[in-house]
Amino acid sequence: MERISESIGRTNLSFTVKDPYATAHALMHWAEHTGRVVERENRILTDGPHTRAEVKFYVEKKFDKFTHIHVVFSLTGNISAKTLSGVIEASLVCVLPTPHGMASKTFNEVYLTRFLPSHMKRASDIAAEFIGEARKLIMVNA
Repeated sequence: MERISESIGRTNLSFTVKDPYATAHALMHWAEHTGRVVERENRILTDGPHTRAEVKFYVEKKFDKFTHIHVVFSLTGNISAKTLSGVIEASLVCVLPTPHGMASKTFNEVYLTRFLPSHMKRASDIAAEFIGEARKLIMVNA
């Protein structure tokens, strides 16, 4: 298998919100309507007067059998200070089968030269949309 991963975009977030934990979950709920969501981490940490929430998940949206966009949300909320910060990273992932002959080698070459560039443009648009919608959703909860 040949795996190609290309970073599309990354943005840092920092907002003051009413409830950082609920806002992070609202983002995850919104993401469920855009693709397959996999929750990596969901915890609340307390150490004395400070309470922190950490929510990490990613969204996978398939373009075809070989290519998908992967958007990772790593969010940390300070519940005591009512702040939510984090990072959203988007990448395009392409996994092509290992070529075993002339036909599969030709297919891989054609796919990489003709289809992957158009997927990259589409993925950039989707990543920008994800980041914009995430910012809007956080602002609604501010």
